[in-house]
Amino acid sequence: MKSTITVFIHGTTPLEYLIFKPEFIKNFFSCPQGLVKATEINDNLHFKEVVSTLSKADSKHFPIENFYLFGWNGKLSFIERKQAAEKFKAELESLISSYDPETKVNLITHSHGGNIVLNMADCKKLNIKIDKLIMLACPVQEKTSHLINSDTFKTVYAIHSHADIIQVIDPQGIKELSEMINDGISNITLKKIPKPQMFFSHRHFKPSEKLRQIEVSFPRRRLTHLDFLLTRFLKQLPELIQNIDKSVYSGSSIDEIRMTLK
Repeated sequence: MKSTITVFIHGTTPLEYLIFKPEFIKNFFSCPQGLVKATEINDNLHFKEVVSTLSKADSKHFPIENFYLFGWNGKLSFIERKQAAEKFKAELESLISSYDPETKVNLITHSHGGNIVLNMADCKKLNIKIDKLIMLACPVQEKTSHLINSDTFKTVYAIHSHADIIQVIDPQGIKELSEMINDGISNITLKKIPKPQMFFSHRHFKPSEKLRQIEVSFPRRRLTHLDFLLTRFLKQLPELIQNIDKSVYSGSSIDEIRMTLK
């Protein structure tokens, strides 16, 4: 059996914006910077629990000895995500070069971690092939959404909840609006102002042959943004992926499928 590398990429964190940071908040969102082996992560950090839970749930496909975490500053900024993508590309290429050429690479992302990976697919001289890109609650944005069709990715899973407000609340049109204000109020026209449906992030990608778009829920409630980082969901994720692969799904004709977790 071919070996598999798995990397988890976290999303935006509130640590840069909080004045008061209780220890449990710091432990939940803190992450070593760069590409770090899972076994070397401090046991007090929640992201250690994230990767450990996934590996315990399916050690065959997510072996802990080949599991990594990519940490970045977590700022809510398109520019910061672009810079993180460049760093991730360089470090991932270096990591892959130390493995057998036949090794598969799977990426699991939460929130804007997905947009870091999509930005990576747009980097120059990219020499990486991803077998599975599993995006959890990724804000769908105009500048990156088309990149799911990159040859970098074999199969893309966009797993989300319709009750997740945080996924769509990031104002992707704020940059254009700020530029218009800087140019002068008198120069602003109705045609230039971002339309409401383009101002905020979206929940769904446009259908694609390689895309598997899934709405998930628990039996009695829908998931929140943070639910995707908690044990109840994470321990079911490997089985969820297997069930998706077994299901009859054509990305070109179905916008999404719905699945209920335990």
